Amino acid sequence: MQNRQGAEAIVTNCVYFNTPAVAKRRLPKRYRAHRLDSKLRLERTKTEARIMHRAKATGTNCPLVLSVDLERCELIETRLNGIKLVDYLEDEKNQNQIKDKNHQKKI
Repeated sequence: MQNRQGAEAIVTNCVYFNTPAVAKRRLPKRYRAHRLDSKLRLERTKTEARIMHRAKATGTNCPLVLSVDLERCELIETRLNGIKLVDYLEDEKNQNQIKDKNHQKKI
């Protein structure tokens, strides 16, 4: 299993009832007061689950929320195949830099 650390959570590939999935767990932030941190993580987990559910209901191609564990501030979602957004954006940035350099050479 591969862990990826994001700004707000650790994302881990997993299998949930024979379904390829990812577990997204929000970890405590030591620099925040404990009560504030617990409330923020709880509310963000609930909000994300609600938004993902609404997006899926409108037909948006997004993961399906399979499980919500509010005590652990963890979501389990279906795993989508494809390129990660961060990789796509980095590739686009590099392509634009190449285009800019080629354009400057012609001038």
